[in-house]
Amino acid sequence: MDYKLFDLVFQSADAMMRKLYKKHLDGLRGWDKDAVISEDQLIAKLHRNLDKKDWIDVMALAAMLTYRALESPQPVIEADAEKQPACACGVHQSDKYCGNCGLPIRTA
Repeated sequence: MDYKLFDLVFQSADAMMRKLYKKHLDGLRGWDKDAVISEDQLIAKLHRNLDKKDWIDVMALAAMLTYRALESPQPVIEADAEKQPACACGVHQSDKYCGNCGLPIRTA
């Protein structure tokens, strides 16, 4: 198994979380509320950050837009036909969350 993909996700998420948390402490809130910042404004910010090559902000803005677009913002891993929990890593410490990657598990 190629663990570079897991490293990519975890390192990116960590960098994004650190930056978002700092902004949260600075008082910035409302990314999830259209009354505070519209989808078009988020897209414009994303384009400005693309031009600046600020990849962490690009990821964060893309995540905010994705969160808004999803009916259910929680990542869900589908189970196989035998109703066994399934995720990319296959390590489970409970029937609700993967013990390795932490993603919610849903059985069919």
